Amino acid sequence: MLHFNNRLFQYVHLQLLQNHYDLSHKKKMAAEKQQAIFTIDQFIFKLYI
Repeated sequence: MLHFNNRLFQYVHLQLLQNHYDLSHKKKMAAEKQQAIFTIDQFIFKLYI
């Protein structure tokens, strides 16, 4: 029984790690996209002025 619980715990732990990675990866991607948009905006702004 202990062995089974350990396997279950490992599985849940892996799922949590995966979720955490996915979330931080998405946040990173969103931040990079935001940065790119900001850079493009600045570039266009300089073109017009």
